[in-house]
Amino acid sequence: MPTQHAKFEETCYCALQLCIIELGTIEVGWSSIRHSNLKYGIMGPRQLFKLGSLLVFCIIVIIIYEIRLSTFYCPYGEQTVSKGEHRAVVANQTVLFPFRFIACEINGHRKVDCLTNDSMEVFMPFHGFIKNYFQVSGSVKIRGNKSALFEFTHSSAKIHQPSFKTYLTEGSFGHFANYNVAERERVRCVNAASGIPMSIQWSTVPYFYPVQVSQFGLEHYSRSLTEPLDRVYDLLDSVFEKENVEKAMFFRRSSIVSGEHENAWCFSTFSSPSVTKPVISLSRKDIPTDLVTLRFSLLPVGSNVNFTIFIRRLDTSLVYRIHYNSITSEPIRILNETDVLFGLGALKRNVWHRFTRDLHIDMLHGQQLASRKKLKRAKLPASSIIPLYMSFDGQGCICNMTLQPHAHLDNFFDTANWLVENQDSFGGWPVPVKRVFASNLLSLEPGWYSAMAQGHAMSVLCRAFLLTKEQVYLLAARRAAEIFARNASSGGILNYFLNTVPWYEEYPTIPGTFVLNGFIYSLIGLYDLMTCTKNDQKVSELYRRGLQSLNALLPLFDTGSGSLYDLRHVALQTAPNVARWDYHSVHIFQLLWPLPDQQRSSGCNIDNSLAGPASDHLAMIRAANGIGLYDRCREAFKWLSCTNTIGISNNTERVNHVDYEEAKSWQQSFSRMLSNPVGRRQFREYLESEHAEENIFFWELIEEYRQLTNSDELYDMAQEIYKRFLNTNSTSEINIDIKCRNALNQEMKRPTRNTFDEAQRQVYKLMERDSYTRFIRSTEFFTFLINNLSHETIENWGKDFDAMMAHDEGQRLFREYLVTERADENVKFWTLAKQYRDIEDPKQRRAVATEIYKTFISSDAKTEISIDGSIRAEISQNYEQADKNLFVKAEKFIYELMKRDCFPRFVTSQFFKDVQANHEMNAICYI
Repeated sequence: MPTQHAKFEETCYCALQLCIIELGTIEVGWSSIRHSNLKYGIMGPRQLFKLGSLLVFCIIVIIIYEIRLSTFYCPYGEQTVSKGEHRAVVANQTVLFPFRFIACEINGHRKVDCLTNDSMEVFMPFHGFIKNYFQVSGSVKIRGNKSALFEFTHSSAKIHQPSFKTYLTEGSFGHFANYNVAERERVRCVNAASGIPMSIQWSTVPYFYPVQVSQFGLEHYSRSLTEPLDRVYDLLDSVFEKENVEKAMFFRRSSIVSGEHENAWCFSTFSSPSVTKPVISLSRKDIPTDLVTLRFSLLPVGSNVNFTIFIRRLDTSLVYRIHYNSITSEPIRILNETDVLFGLGALKRNVWHRFTRDLHIDMLHGQQLASRKKLKRAKLPASSIIPLYMSFDGQGCICNMTLQPHAHLDNFFDTANWLVENQDSFGGWPVPVKRVFASNLLSLEPGWYSAMAQGHAMSVLCRAFLLTKEQVYLLAARRAAEIFARNASSGGILNYFLNTVPWYEEYPTIPGTFVLNGFIYSLIGLYDLMTCTKNDQKVSELYRRGLQSLNALLPLFDTGSGSLYDLRHVALQTAPNVARWDYHSVHIFQLLWPLPDQQRSSGCNIDNSLAGPASDHLAMIRAANGIGLYDRCREAFKWLSCTNTIGISNNTERVNHVDYEEAKSWQQSFSRMLSNPVGRRQFREYLESEHAEENIFFWELIEEYRQLTNSDELYDMAQEIYKRFLNTNSTSEINIDIKCRNALNQEMKRPTRNTFDEAQRQVYKLMERDSYTRFIRSTEFFTFLINNLSHETIENWGKDFDAMMAHDEGQRLFREYLVTERADENVKFWTLAKQYRDIEDPKQRRAVATEIYKTFISSDAKTEISIDGSIRAEISQNYEQADKNLFVKAEKFIYELMKRDCFPRFVTSQFFKDVQANHEMNAICYI
């Protein structure tokens, strides 16, 4: 289909051809006259008129064609450039670019108007094609010297970088200090009774959405750290300091005047409109007009206490009334064009209630609700309103009334208290509305939980605990973590990507959606809880497990020029759900979140290695910010590899992977384990989980200390070591004998490279005798051994029972599974029976035979195994003789029973799936 310009060119071409044809006809007439031997060719009036008309027509067509082709509107300067030239300002100089129109055909089915020049360079329209087609942004900016600049950006979203170098739980939460949750369009109002925002995101009826609630609290906590509360104006003292009309409507009640409420004033009115209401002025000469946060305490004495705030809009001069009514619990209702009502619900009598209202927000929500009925969203700048006064109705008392720029901590604690009061028996905050998405392919019925909500809530509650030291907040945060171990199929938030990689779901659908930003926020919540609980093992394991999953799956979210919002397309077999640019910018900010380098709370020890395999796949960051930011991100990505299977080093060595036989040898030699960097790291992480890391840290520091040669460096480091590990007031004091300690005290005046040798030797022996023994028997070391087996070995165990039971780790893995099933008596008997055959001493063999018989064979055995009656009878008759082959038949019988009955359940169990997933994630991390 031809474009508009192409059609115009065709029309002009036809008109010019007509002119030529007609002129040719007239020329033939002249030739005939000339050949008739006339001295002058004479045309009649009709011929002259026809010639003149054609000439004029041709000239007009040519002029219009030239103007249409070469006229160009210049958006900066509003100047017209003609004759095939486009004038532009480049480097403060005016240059000319000859051009002409050309039709651009897009993928064979769409045409757009383009420009081309003499060099055949093609210029495509930005707003008419490039912007929407490639989802990019750009605009013309006029600079100070009035020259123009076209700013092109790959993303329409602003990319934020963390303003903090190291994230601290007691610090700001991300860039939430820049948020204003209450102003979001999907917030219907801030509930007057609780001070908590109510959402209409997926329902026309307002409800409390836990994610939004916690973000409200985190926003105000973060803003409280950055916005000073430097202007607080007391409204009661100034009003009641002298006799006036306002004071006459209030009175004192000595029975309630005490402590923080000693400045209370009371009122008593009836609901009749004719009765003058007690009034407090909010607008005075000494109060700046930009203060719109009202804070006061109210003591209801009667059954109903209401108050109304009068506000003027400066742009319209209209006075609006915001009514707060205790008769109704309705969140918000429009009464008329200038009146909005917020329900307080029934207030408990003779109990002080603190009210904090952002009058701008309440006014905005009232205006938005009123304008929504007109299908138009209201806009209300905070500077466009002035609070005038407030009136009271009913019986009650007020005190501590102030106008101030904000009340962020009030809002924060309102959120924390709401979370404590509304947590259910599972430790969660269920979402009370149905969620349908993915073109109705996925849905969640009311009562679903969200990992993002749980994580945000833990971040709020931990901050409340750190501020107040009140255990109620920490207890609620601990309980919030319990739901992370509950599968989505059972109403929890845990799904498995491809049935292997665990993922904490923002939307726990079946099949899973695997949303990225919600998952990362849940990890940050777990991290906050770890810092508050000081290494709660369950929380640390949830956090570590989540980081492993993030490392494994993050590359799947990278599109090369952006990121995916989730991975729903894998299970649904639909097109990928590409993240909007604002969500893409959130992904980038989250990946730049600077968690501390030494994550001891999660058992991490990060060296100078690259962040991990995930960071190599983050083309999404390069695309949005350029390679410079990507380079700066590499250090920030360290936290992604902070797991007990961390890392890829700069030379891509598998720094946390060793040969299985090498790892197995550590069970026989402590010195061999410490000489291996991976072994030492695993041992260190185990000690950190046991809160006994000071010994290995001391030993490693002495190894570094011994390499120093400069006397000044030796002295400085020696003093630091002494202060950290030998000072009696240190929290990391090591245990050495008094003789060694006294010798060190003397040598600290002039320390040498061998000053700490004896102390290091004693610490080494202590670790070898105590910590090392526990470590090689620990679940952590067993998991490490499993993860260093080959993938083929683990897969074969799922097929071949004999192969698994022939392997030490296979036997233990099967035994661990049976323990979870409370059916481990068979494998215990089988193991002991095998060991029994190797006993050479007859006396010892007799004692062991008796013990096995009483434990597993006897009719009154506590853990009696199920074997054939004839085998049981034979053992019962002969166990006192203690023959080496006494238990062989029972051993074989139990082996076949486990193979036939227990092994099929093991292969299909979640226990074995978790083992495979963990092994697979470690394999992915090492590739």
